[in-house]
Amino acid sequence: MTAIDHDNALKAIASRAFDRLSVKRLNVHVDESSKTLFLPIPKNANSFLKSIFLHNAPNLSFDYQKQTPLQFSKQNHGYYPVVCDSRILSNPTYKKILVLRQPERRLLSCYLDKVVKKLPGQHGKINKFLRKKSQDITFFDFAYYVSQIPDFKRDRHYRSQSLFTAIRVIHFDFVGCVENLDDTLNYLANERGMDVFRSENPGVTKKTKFQEASQISGHTHFANVPASQLLELGSFPHPSCFFDQDTAQLIRKTYEKDFDLYRYYFPEVENSTNQATTP
Repeated sequence: MTAIDHDNALKAIASRAFDRLSVKRLNVHVDESSKTLFLPIPKNANSFLKSIFLHNAPNLSFDYQKQTPLQFSKQNHGYYPVVCDSRILSNPTYKKILVLRQPERRLLSCYLDKVVKKLPGQHGKINKFLRKKSQDITFFDFAYYVSQIPDFKRDRHYRSQSLFTAIRVIHFDFVGCVENLDDTLNYLANERGMDVFRSENPGVTKKTKFQEASQISGHTHFANVPASQLLELGSFPHPSCFFDQDTAQLIRKTYEKDFDLYRYYFPEVENSTNQATTP
């Protein structure tokens, strides 16, 4: 397959939804000193990477050890260093980066962060659709709910990554993944000359604590365990425990384009993840 064929195949994977998107809606972050652009996708290490871009922005009083990007933005009238001129997106001087995430793990992160960790809070639309209170919603319930909602109507945190990538209008110079974030950090530090830190302040990080794979024993199927029971655990079960056959098949059907996109860039990671998520 030629390079042109590869490019056409990749564009065929991506949605057409962003063909005529305004640069404002793309919300591309920029570091002018290194001429680096970052297109954020919710749940894909966004806060961490935004922290790095804010940390490198000149004349900003941002302290990544004391505040999150969202807290900084609220204190500064919604300000982020983002692209305002669409011509920059096609300027070869600016290098564009994108970070993808394994679709199953991304949806699980959404469920744990937005449903389980928000208890006893309720979610009107989800509760009404499933006819369940939030404390009774399982991961499979959540995945089923998402599968029944048109992609463009979903909450942005579990909207398909392919809707955010804008591959049809932006050529990315570097594509990384959450599963191997060091590659992205090394690119920013070594290739773009940005000042990179390796972890956020423990007091503000949103990282979800999981058990290690070596801790898996006994009950290994948590896709149908209610949210209230998961919340009572000291740490969440290893991610592989949530993907029984029915749940995995449902998610693969719902996020087919995302799996294609991820496989295109990271076949070795995608394959190893598949093996790891088979109970």
